Amino acid sequence: MEFKISKEELDILVDFLQEAEDHLDGIEEKILQLESSQDASLADSIFRPIHTIKGTSSFLKLDWLTELSHELETLLDGIRKGNIGVDTDLVDILLEGTDQISGIIRDISEAVARKTEKSGEVILELSEYNYEDLMSRIRQFMSPGAAAEDSPLPDTRDSDENKTDEEELSAKSDDSDIDYASIIFPEGMKEGFEQESLEHLENVEDILLKLEKDPENQEFLDDLFRSLHSLKGNAGVILSTIEDEKTRSKHLLSSFRDLAHKAETLIQKTRDKSVPLSSDQIELLLSVIDGLKILLQDFQKQQPKSFDPTGLMEQLESVAESGVSRSIEDIMS
Repeated sequence: MEFKISKEELDILVDFLQEAEDHLDGIEEKILQLESSQDASLADSIFRPIHTIKGTSSFLKLDWLTELSHELETLLDGIRKGNIGVDTDLVDILLEGTDQISGIIRDISEAVARKTEKSGEVILELSEYNYEDLMSRIRQFMSPGAAAEDSPLPDTRDSDENKTDEEELSAKSDDSDIDYASIIFPEGMKEGFEQESLEHLENVEDILLKLEKDPENQEFLDDLFRSLHSLKGNAGVILSTIEDEKTRSKHLLSSFRDLAHKAETLIQKTRDKSVPLSSDQIELLLSVIDGLKILLQDFQKQQPKSFDPTGLMEQLESVAESGVSRSIEDIMS
């Protein structure tokens, strides 16, 4: 989409983008600490940068960024006031929201580098953003049923009744009717996603092989979580540029995102319990990496998915709940 701004406001925008990057630096680690510490001052340190981003983006008329920041800000305000309990689901939605904000900031920065001028105005070509599903899920945490209680809220992320329509579609739908070659992404976004995903997949595979020899290494687990989180978040950012909701839900990158998400959830629960990954779980995760590589190759070739990840997703959910996995041959067959 075309976004116009005056030359005077451009200087403010450039400063804002740099400040926003500084604000977001390290915010992921603080969010991850929320569940274990539930420290009000920690929530404050996350709230303040989101509040600043919302205020400046509103001044610059970056409405889509303002709206998303506002929803996150409201959620964080409820946390720091003790009205909303912190659990794994909430940590996950905060990570997803800040991921999307980072993606918007990155997209605007790239657009500034490609800017054109016409009739005294600066013209930026930005992606089309659609975060209605994400904002709707954020608002669910602020409903009366989400108020904080004496104990943490139950972890219901993977229960069938709490799956969004988009998650159901991405896991089960046939994407053969999508004309992948006709989908145009913002300049450089597809190539950047492919390169970053390949690097993260290679990193995850390398970490898993290290964990086979040293399964209790917490640093390896933390690195593994971050790479899986980035894979999921980057897929979500590029998906958000697809305007048609049905196409977005059925797109193979939705399966890519959700498969990475299930693996991330398993690692998160492993970290929370401070227990090492078993050899079967490591083997399962290596199969997940194989599946993600196949989906990435399909995306690069602009073709429908040649691999159905449903079995792996179900296995990851089962292992995250019970810790027991069935044979990899059964999953991949």
